[in-house]
Amino acid sequence: MDRNYKIILLSIIGLGVFLRLFGIWDFSLTHDELSVIGRLHFDTFSELIEKGVKVDGHPAGIQVFLWLWIKIFGISELSLRLPFI
Repeated sequence: MDRNYKIILLSIIGLGVFLRLFGIWDFSLTHDELSVIGRLHFDTFSELIEKGVKVDGHPAGIQVFLWLWIKIFGISELSLRLPFI
């Protein structure tokens, strides 16, 4: 790939990341972000599957990912927003 194309591609990606993250704290939490808080307070993975995935209509993959994400990064406004961005 030509060097100029790489620079243009990286510039477009950089601009996209900037625009996506600009003003991240200026908006209130969305419904999806708020619903995560209520659906992921389980201590074990099996409890998450039994009480969180099987009784909810959301895809299991996203619930498992978010459960692991919150275990690693905690439940802060930024950590709840990043997976949805």
